[in-house]
Amino acid sequence: MHAALTVALDHRPVPGEDLLEGLESALGPVLAPFDMELEVPPYRDYEYEDWEEEYRWAVEYFTAHPARRPDPFDPNDRLSLLSALLHTPVHRDPADGRLYAVTTDNPRAQWDYWSIGGRYPGILPVSDPDDPRVLPGRAGPREEHGPWPATGAPVRLLALGEQRARKAARAARDWDRAHRILTEHPFPVRLGELVAEARGEERRRARARYFAQPAVRGLIDAGLAGDLDCSIDVYDRPREEYVADARDGVGLGFAFLDLDGTWYDPDSRAGVRAPITHANWIDRRRAHLDRVVPLLDALPGDAYVVTVDYHS
Repeated sequence: MHAALTVALDHRPVPGEDLLEGLESALGPVLAPFDMELEVPPYRDYEYEDWEEEYRWAVEYFTAHPARRPDPFDPNDRLSLLSALLHTPVHRDPADGRLYAVTTDNPRAQWDYWSIGGRYPGILPVSDPDDPRVLPGRAGPREEHGPWPATGAPVRLLALGEQRARKAARAARDWDRAHRILTEHPFPVRLGELVAEARGEERRRARARYFAQPAVRGLIDAGLAGDLDCSIDVYDRPREEYVADARDGVGLGFAFLDLDGTWYDPDSRAGVRAPITHANWIDRRRAHLDRVVPLLDALPGDAYVVTVDYHS
């Protein structure tokens, strides 16, 4: 999976240097702690997997493949079955009974490779695209009026306020248009409801039924919906919430790496790759923005912000 990461750096480009090379050198040590290939001293991983789910899968797997069973084979011996399934010893903590594996995997792992900009150029709005410290967002004709898209820039050149106002105004117009369409048709069944129990070909047909609904078709024809998400979930909420999400997302990718080296994203606790239990993507994204927008706004003017495309 590719995702955009907004990185705050204590970096000041030197006049005459290659800007891209300088940023790559500055990013190396900052991103290194999140490398999936990084090995750490052995530690107990109590969240190695969903143990109950893994145990059920182990019973099913070794029942279906007798030749691969551990010897002796006891379907009730969780430690033996999990150890054989995961190819690493699984232990039980005598103090509290929790299961754990000893591993050297990086608990902060987020990426296996990264590049500056990549699939996500132009996320950052800047006030002066001609400043030599600005890494351009994309090639092509420049808009007559700013803010202009950039991939990297000093914080003092970010036009966050102006772009947030633009995004909020556009989001308000989109919400109004979407709700006019939704009121013109029977309220559609949500995508999640249609595909909840569907599998294989049945799932494909369920998705087709979702997109064939007149209201969804109307949103698509109006350019207000993608084909990979449930547009009803996106728009069926208060106008002010929809506008706030569009406004607060300016300058931010999926994840944010602060000056102090803390990683934030909607699916992880700060700096640790571990799922947060939120009901859906919209709630997770909102909680993420509430955490990181104040951090972005508090960055000193001489800090540097750059967008990174990372793969995990």
